[in-house]
Amino acid sequence: MLQASGYSLVLSLQLLLLTYDLFVNSFSELLRSPPVIQLVLFIIQDIAILFNIIVIFLMFFNTFVFQAGLVSLLFHKFKGTIVLTAVYFALSIALHVWLMNLRWKDSNRFVWTEGLQALFVFQRLGKGGAPSGSRVPLWLCQPHTTHGVLLPLWRDPWAVGRQAPASGPRPPASGGSCSAAPPQERRPSAPAAAVFYCYFYKRTAVRLGDPRFYQDSAWLRKEFTQVRR
Repeated sequence: MLQASGYSLVLSLQLLLLTYDLFVNSFSELLRSPPVIQLVLFIIQDIAILFNIIVIFLMFFNTFVFQAGLVSLLFHKFKGTIVLTAVYFALSIALHVWLMNLRWKDSNRFVWTEGLQALFVFQRLGKGGAPSGSRVPLWLCQPHTTHGVLLPLWRDPWAVGRQAPASGPRPPASGGSCSAAPPQERRPSAPAAAVFYCYFYKRTAVRLGDPRFYQDSAWLRKEFTQVRR
């Protein structure tokens, strides 16, 4: 059975690794230049997830339930955490490899294809943000002069009464550029980083501190009987 001091140390380590996972999922998009920084963050994140998996299984092996051969009872109670952690680990590796493969030569290149966005959502349960910059439509940039100064239509102080085209985009509320440019990168907003993984893993780690898992008891016999049914 884990001693109180040993369990506190293990739980603190697990929470520290979960905190790092949250940090990387929330801020890795802001630390992508140079790409080697993001690569190091992703590698450490994957190692942290793998280490969390090893630690949780070591805690399983240390219980009286496992040592008594009641593996089915452990799996029945914690199968959600086991499956979810494995799926999250696989999705994380797939996302990290895909992102690094697309961004390694140019970290600012637009890479958010539909498939990559879908994988990003599944892995982090986040939402895509708006493009990082705005461009003024070309129909607003037709040159004309005001007191000898060449201005776009939307900045002409004498163009208050002019009508914009019946259809088409409207000018931005403030600022903008009149040059035509390739699509800008859509930066995802900070996601609710792997919320199910963090929740179920932390709940499992806390529940494994229950002394009933480390000794024979009427509760354990009752639970095993219910599982066999």
